[in-house]
Amino acid sequence: MNNLSKKNITIVIACTIIISISLAYFLYISYFEYETIADDGSEKILSELWNLSFDAPKSKFAVDNEVLYLLNSDNMLYEISIADGELLNTHILNSHVQKDLKPVGIDVLDGTVAINYKNSAIVYNTKSNELICDYVITHDMKTYLNNDVYLHENILILSARKPYRMLGVNYLTSEIEWEKSNDKDLSYSLMKFDDRYLFRNDGEVDYFEYDPLTGELIAEYLRSSKEIIKAKDIVSSIPKYESTGNDEFDNWLISSMLGLFNRTLNNDIYCQLGNEIYFFGRDTELDWKIRVKEDIYLSENYGNYLFLTFHDGIQLLDLESQSIVWEADFDVIGFPMIIADKKIAIIATEDGEVRALSLSDL
Repeated sequence: MNNLSKKNITIVIACTIIISISLAYFLYISYFEYETIADDGSEKILSELWNLSFDAPKSKFAVDNEVLYLLNSDNMLYEISIADGELLNTHILNSHVQKDLKPVGIDVLDGTVAINYKNSAIVYNTKSNELICDYVITHDMKTYLNNDVYLHENILILSARKPYRMLGVNYLTSEIEWEKSNDKDLSYSLMKFDDRYLFRNDGEVDYFEYDPLTGELIAEYLRSSKEIIKAKDIVSSIPKYESTGNDEFDNWLISSMLGLFNRTLNNDIYCQLGNEIYFFGRDTELDWKIRVKEDIYLSENYGNYLFLTFHDGIQLLDLESQSIVWEADFDVIGFPMIIADKKIAIIATEDGEVRALSLSDL
């Protein structure tokens, strides 16, 4: 009887273990239902078109008329041919700015360059090598400019903090043509879509479009509804706006308001969290998620691909096959700059190199 009891106990214990293992496996499969591990591979070739090396690595880019304008942290401005990497011109701007100021934003229009610093901005003509405007918003260093800076005809468009306001400065006369402020004590986000200039109070979802020459209000784009979207423990919402009749502009309005979520040029939604990518497609239902080798620093979309940058490298994720199809050990700074019509990606690295990669194989 005792032997039988021991046998029964053994059977019960064995069954319990089997059930526990089965349950754990079921929960694992359920939890990782959409998850795959991105494959490492080199299925695509991103050939290097050109490679230039500069002394100061932290660079900002702008593109104008087939020319890449590269501005480094030492206020050296380089003009580079996008096609072949030929160095066309070099401009030393230190004599035009206050000592030790680092540039935070750049825009170019027909060879005229606008650069903003913490509390000032300059406009420089690269064709005549002349400083056109040196606009100091204030000598109080507690007041400073945001990163955004734009040129429209003869107007330099800036946004400032403390107090929060937007400015349209005639850079030919250094006179303020218009100024906007709000009574909510909120900073502005300044954005551009083609030749349209829009502003939004930070933390809010409504857009206001202004005439860049006069500062007059052209249109308001107010959120009409929203959808909730969730990735892991991150909850956000996708705003909906009344259609303007311009699908590209309508999609851009939504894309600019997704927070930690992003939208590809194909209007697919994804979220980058740690070393994971959550992919939703065009609705709020999770389609799949993947884990990559380490925490992702930044991501940038090109077609059906995402460039993923890490502290010691860069990878290309194919959103259709959900796999890594190219990688390199470039120590990338910031976002790759995608020049879609040229099928070129510009990448700046920590060691001061600037590389142009061909995207024609994608």
